[in-house]
Amino acid sequence: PGGAGGAFIMCQTRDQAIQIYRLRSKEEAVKKMRRRLKRAKAKAGEEEEELKEGEHGPKHLPTAADELQGVALFAAGGKVRAADVVWWAKAGEGEGGRLKVVAALAGNALELWEVEAHKGAPPATLKAAVTMPGHRTDVRAVAVSEDETMAVACAGSDTRLWNLASGQCFRTVSTSYGVCVAFAPGDKYVLLGCKSGELQVVDIARAEVVENQQAHTGAVWALAMLPEGKGLVTAGADKEVKFWDFEVVEEEGEEGERGGRNRSWA
Repeated sequence: PGGAGGAFIMCQTRDQAIQIYRLRSKEEAVKKMRRRLKRAKAKAGEEEEELKEGEHGPKHLPTAADELQGVALFAAGGKVRAADVVWWAKAGEGEGGRLKVVAALAGNALELWEVEAHKGAPPATLKAAVTMPGHRTDVRAVAVSEDETMAVACAGSDTRLWNLASGQCFRTVSTSYGVCVAFAPGDKYVLLGCKSGELQVVDIARAEVVENQQAHTGAVWALAMLPEGKGLVTAGADKEVKFWDFEVVEEEGEEGERGGRNRSWA
């Protein structure tokens, strides 16, 4: 963008960082170059030579370091997927305007940052944010818990759990690409059928995949719990329907605390 404060360039990195530079005028860039060359010669112990015009233009040309002035470097609240910047100034501010930066994050959040574009300006400040987490790709399946307090949704490689009363996402688990999902009896685990043919078990409290079985040679298109709640049935793209016995065994650790969890499949 450009404004009374000059022209600006914004760079976003692969992670959280956003950098903003001001593009110096030609006169400023040449002045900066002259200072740089003077310092370099003084350091080398050489006599300063006059910068003269060559046959095809200037003998020395400004570098990117001469033309660009760093204005701000700040980290967004998450990995930046896209960002944009505009010049904004109130009436009568002249060159004392500021830059507004909008960043779209990988977690589906939006952040609005303000950067004052003058020498000695304070660090960039976060002015507003929309942080309601959601899925970044199409939702393939949704299921509601037995007690109707939670919902689970799978989209791409994310499986997210939601509190139905508040509408807030309280768990995000990195999984394989899910296409069908269901709560296990007791609402402590989620069963996920994947495009890769895997059948995964997600521990809600630990927010991680705790069991992974290659159930089918093609995608697991559907799964359902059996009426007694101790097994499930899956249907895959390999044209097979499989019945599974599923059991969670809670082991007691020392002093009566819960230890590890063993799961048996058949």
